[in-house]
Order: sequence, then structure tokens, then C-alpha cells
Amino acid sequence: MIGQAWERWLAWVFWARQGRRSFLRFVTLLAIVGVAVGVAALEVALFLSRGFSREITAKIMGFGAHVQVMRYGEGPLTGADSLLGLLERVDARIRTVAPVISGQAIAQGPKDLDGVLLYGVDPERDASFLRDRIVAGTYLLRRNPEPTVVLSGALARRLGVELGDVLWVYVAHGVPSPFSPPRMARLRIAGLYETGLTEFDEAFVVLHLEQARALLGYPPDTVSRFELTLTDPRQADEVAARIEDRLGFPVAARSIFQIYRSLFAWVELQEGTIPLVVAILVVVAAFNLVGTLLMVVLEKSAHIGVLKTLGATDRAIARIFLFEGALFGAAGILLGNGMALGLGWLERRYALLPLPVEVYYVDRAPVHMVASDFLIVSTLAFALCLLSTYFPARVARRIHPVEALRFL
Repeated sequence: MIGQAWERWLAWVFWARQGRRSFLRFVTLLAIVGVAVGVAALEVALFLSRGFSREITAKIMGFGAHVQVMRYGEGPLTGADSLLGLLERVDARIRTVAPVISGQAIAQGPKDLDGVLLYGVDPERDASFLRDRIVAGTYLLRRNPEPTVVLSGALARRLGVELGDVLWVYVAHGVPSPFSPPRMARLRIAGLYETGLTEFDEAFVVLHLEQARALLGYPPDTVSRFELTLTDPRQADEVAARIEDRLGFPVAARSIFQIYRSLFAWVELQEGTIPLVVAILVVVAAFNLVGTLLMVVLEKSAHIGVLKTLGATDRAIARIFLFEGALFGAAGILLGNGMALGLGWLERRYALLPLPVEVYYVDRAPVHMVASDFLIVSTLAFALCLLSTYFPARVARRIHPVEALRFL
């Protein structure tokens, strides 16, 4: 007598017209909003955790390359020219190979002096992302006719220098004395960068490879290490192991995930735990539908009695309230998706959540929206909403028509 299309239509009528009681209408609205808030909160948590992971990972990999090749123990790598050629051929996944000379020094400005880490690179081979992080000047590294240097805006402010000023750099060899004076260089500041990574910004001074060689006293054909970028950074561990197998002792290859293990562990913690905690909101909101639907069942008891008198089966009655629960879930999920999209757009456009850079490595909450997150969250929320309608539907199918008709 009653087909499924008719059941769905009746479920829509029950859902759209929640009787004469304003309290029931309020509870219905509250149930939909609860599902919407839970869905939106979970999706926003996923957006933010993915944004943090993407932004911080890109910064770490951009500054430290994907794989570093160095010598076992201390000391520079010798035979750098021939080793560079071997590294370029050892694995097809290696995109660039850049020699690096690094060491400790003292930088002096008008305001202060401080210990820094010299980072000497070959401008023609350097694959650092600092070119895209320049906030003043240009990423210009030269040795002649006037040596230039690039440093962070934070370090420049601490030393009291600005773009175009002169920075003095000193490197001590042994105990400074009249017989062993430190090496020094007069470097012109060509550019200022900002990455948001405090550990790098407050210490690194980037200069030409040969200028670093002269300051640190490296002999020809030696470097501190090689920094490699890959076509797929996720394979850094595998490529590092392959380099060690192919080249053997005394070369050590470490992936970016090994070098900055603690930072990546922090990123994984942020990405894994926050959505898990927020997901509880979706579960609570979905099961709040149980109470709402039970109220609807009591409100519609007389209607249920009439339907059963007309020949509606218990299974048909149950399906009506299952459909109604699905409508509650669908409305809440659609509203929640809209809220999440709106909040994500507002954060991208207006940076509503400023963050301390020294703690989170970014000055605003990064947002990375992925279509699969919407699909997964919506599917799980809808499944929970359907599950929460099971008990009210069983209550509805057990209502006896004779008892229900007394409420007419």
C-alpha cells in the first residue's frame, strides 16, 4: 500500500512541519545546528592541521634541502668536484646537487655583535627557497667586486643594520692573538629574508660559496656537505639509504626527516591529535538526534496510529523515521560544509587568527582545504546520523494503533 517514494514524502512532511509545539521546532533546529557545528569544527581542524603541516614542512625542506650528504664524523668532504658528479648520477630522483660550506662566525653591526652560522652556497646551484622569502632587496650573492650577503630581517634588527649597510664578519682560528688574528670580511647587505623559522632566521647568514671558503679556511675541492633536492621529497629516506649503499664509507647521507626529526614529530602530533579530539563533537551532535527523533515520534504518535490503521507495516513506519533522520543529517552536513568553507575563506583573506611566529613558525593560521576532507567528514557524519535514528525508528514501529489513536 505505501511505497518507498510515499514514505520519503511523508518523512519530508514530518521534518518540515514539526507540529504546533514551538519547543519541538526549537529542538529540531538545535539538532541540525549541532550537526552543522560538529561537521564545521572537524573540517576546520583538518584545514588548519593540513595547513600547518604543509607550511612548516615546506619551510624546513626549503632551507635544509631533502637529503644532506656529508662526511662521517667531523671535518669537510674532500674531492668535492668528483663527488658532485657521482651524486648527480647516483639516482634519477635527484633533481639538484648544491655544495655548501658552513661554519660559525661572529657578525658585527652598529648596535651589537652576535654569533652566527655562515651558510656559503653556489648561486648557480643553490635550490634554497630563500629567493621567494626576500622581503627587502634581492637574493644576490657575489664575491667580487664587492662581497654581498643575505640575512634575516630579525637578525638585521638585532645587529642594528639595514639593507645596503656593511656587515663585518669575523672567524677565529684557535685562540685569537697578535700572531693568530681572526679572518674578517666586509660584506654588503644585498637582501633581507623572513621564513618564520626562528632557529634559522636568528642564526643564518647566507653568502657566496667562495667567500665562505676564504673566511672559514677551507682548501680547494672541499665542502662541508652537499644538499640535494628530489623530484619527490617523500622519498628522501629511500634516496639517502641508496646513496650510502652506492657510495659507501666515508660518506653519510641523512634525509630531512632524520635531521629535523623533532620538528616533524611536532607537525605529525598537530596533524593527528587535533582532528581526533574535535571529531568527538560530530559524534555527540549525531547522537543528539536520538532525543530529537524520540520527541518527534511522541508528537506523531496519532499519525502513526492512523497510518497503521490504513495498512502501513512496522517496517514502513521505521523507514519513515529513518528517512527523517537522514534529512536531519543532510541539512546539518550541508550547513556545516558551508560554515567551514566560509571560515576557511575568511581566514585566508583576512588572517583572523594571528599566531606568535616564535612558537608556531607562522604568523597566521595556515589553511589548506582538500575536497577529500569534505567528502570523508560528510560521509562519516551522515553514517552516524543514520545510526542514531535506529532506536527512535524501533520505538515508532512498536507503537500500537489502538493506543496511538487515543491521542487524536
